[in-house]
Amino acid sequence: MTGSHMPHDRVGIIIFMEDGTYAPFEVTDEIEEILHGTEKIELVQLDQIGRTMEYQDLFSRYVNFLYSCVDTNRISKKKFKILIDPVNGSSCKVIREIFERLQTEVSIINHNFLPVPNRRSEPTPETLEEAKNIMKVIGFDLAVCFDVDADRAVFIDENGNIIPPDIIGAVFALHILRANDICVVPINSSGLISELADRTNFKLKYCKIGQPETIKAIKKYKARFSYEESGKYYFCNDCLWSDGIFTAFKLLEILASQNKTLSELVEKVPQYHQMKTSVEIDPLKLDLINTKLMSALDEEFMSNNHQRVAIDGTKLIFSDNSSLMVRFSGTEPLLRLYCDGRDQEKVSTLFNRGKKILKLVSK
Repeated sequence: MTGSHMPHDRVGIIIFMEDGTYAPFEVTDEIEEILHGTEKIELVQLDQIGRTMEYQDLFSRYVNFLYSCVDTNRISKKKFKILIDPVNGSSCKVIREIFERLQTEVSIINHNFLPVPNRRSEPTPETLEEAKNIMKVIGFDLAVCFDVDADRAVFIDENGNIIPPDIIGAVFALHILRANDICVVPINSSGLISELADRTNFKLKYCKIGQPETIKAIKKYKARFSYEESGKYYFCNDCLWSDGIFTAFKLLEILASQNKTLSELVEKVPQYHQMKTSVEIDPLKLDLINTKLMSALDEEFMSNNHQRVAIDGTKLIFSDNSSLMVRFSGTEPLLRLYCDGRDQEKVSTLFNRGKKILKLVSK
């Protein structure tokens, strides 16, 4: 059960499959049909529907898993100095020991486990000001900032720059993927990853947004790597779930093996600019709003100098690889807008045109 990214008046229930992945929608939809069905549901005791197994020493099992997937000796030799922000969440009680076993020097903010965190759960530029300011004053090699359940990770370089997850995803892709390897990304990902795919000849597959759809595509295409622009990364040869601590280990391994700072790694990645926003909508008028939205997009972008992709929402991809995307949120009554591209002025122009459309259709 989770509320880490849900509206305050809702609670999420996440169901996992036997391989540790999120249950696909066809499974959760079937469960919802049963719960909402007309047949009377008979409540039974737990010992009548299966079995429970209590595992001992889970912390050691987890640490052993982490250490088996990276070159810990190489990381330890670098003596990294790291700032960590676990946002008063589930990783608070284990994070220091996990990283100090790597011979890293660790400083932690928001380190007490609290029912309500000191900042919003999502690690975004708006919520990471404290960590960013500390990085500008104290000489850390990098900062890693989690969300409450620690499946997301956002990184800050040694100069205090918050690195967008799409760029970190590109860093991983450049170091992990080889020709003909498959990378899966949700359709709202930056055009940066498609540019890198063309340059290095790995294969790119798009999927719908959200963990269940990402995992479904990973399995379908037998992907080696995947990421979401929210800060979730999947190292598919090791595990089929996103883990912020594991992600930090993988990045430290790359930094150690390349003997570079995070800013130096990022310099090798083409610079894309992103802007996004959202507006509240009436959830009872989705069909009407969608009709108005499609009409407004057609009117605003009448020329044929773009490709239209409708995998999840609608994404317009222009000849210079810049893009504008609109979609309805899957968890909140929101209509979201994403704009992305190499040229900041072009992205700003697309963003302003997109905001005009959002304002029009949300009335």
